[in-house]
Amino acid sequence: MTVRFLGVDLAWGEGNEKRPANRSGVVALERDGTISQAGWTIGLPDTIEWIERIAATDDVLLFVDTPLVIANEPGQRLCERNVGQRYGSYWVSANSTNRASPRQAGVALRVALEASGWRYDDGVAGPAAGARVVSE
Repeated sequence: MTVRFLGVDLAWGEGNEKRPANRSGVVALERDGTISQAGWTIGLPDTIEWIERIAATDDVLLFVDTPLVIANEPGQRLCERNVGQRYGSYWVSANSTNRASPRQAGVALRVALEASGWRYDDGVAGPAAGARVVSE
């Protein structure tokens, strides 16, 4: 089975006409560990186009460094709070997000990918297998 791994360090803001989105870092890793693609995209349309173009196989695991699911109204998501509690003494924390957060490009990315056949997986049930899977 050929599996391709994609990584996106997504800019949290989607940008607008006056101020474009920041760059998002993108990389494709082959099963043998070879980096086959690496670069930058700007904005969600450019990032989605890159993902779809590079995800040439049916078995692709896409990992995105941004919140893909934001269900909490106030405060932090549990995962963000846990990072701070466990790694705060090492100066590691996570940005707080909630439904009122203005920068939710990750949620928009997940919705767009799901509309084109990708499946979101939170990893709780173990490693994802097969298909086109996106995880945070």
